[in-house]
Amino acid sequence: AQHLYDYFGFLEAYSLDWRETNQVGSVGILATYRDYCTSLCGLAPRTVNQRLCTIACFYKYQLAQGAVRRLPFEIETVVGNHGHQGFLGHLGGSTARLSPDVMLRVDKQVPRFLSMEQARALLQLITNPTHSLMVRLGLQTGLRRAEIATCPTAYVKAPGSASGLVQVRLDPRDGTSIQTKGSRPRTIFMPATLMAALWNYRVHTRP
Repeated sequence: AQHLYDYFGFLEAYSLDWRETNQVGSVGILATYRDYCTSLCGLAPRTVNQRLCTIACFYKYQLAQGAVRRLPFEIETVVGNHGHQGFLGHLGGSTARLSPDVMLRVDKQVPRFLSMEQARALLQLITNPTHSLMVRLGLQTGLRRAEIATCPTAYVKAPGSASGLVQVRLDPRDGTSIQTKGSRPRTIFMPATLMAALWNYRVHTRP
């Protein structure tokens, strides 16, 4: 819904009709929106492709309903491989899929991490105890943003005498309203010191 909302906001701002699927100047209406997202908004190619995929499905539905006469893009065949390398890697097989020709190429990006010095400097700058624990959850357990925001108090246990790591099961089906990626359960390992800090926060700061 957010993708369509942004697209129709773009059309309204530039006085464009979504039903006009012919060429707008030298490029199609969907390609114009793609260029708007990349050049003016500075969105990442993966984000732009997610929006284009949603809008392409919208136009396919409207074409089936007879609301438009043609699609504002062409369908092309994209061939990929399974990434097999080494001897006989060329025999590893390939896959082909149909994709709108307005999609952007997405290069694989290497994840970026904070150094230990950067992480310490970040924590030293935070004065809000809530924010400090949220950042520590991300740094020390790898929780995603949605998981941090929906982390339930049921997962916070009284600190025991054990040190090291505490195993925590994240399960959207356990009734605690935790939101994991794809609603899939997973297990994390939390430092005992962080669990103790969360318990003290729950008891004294936010009882």
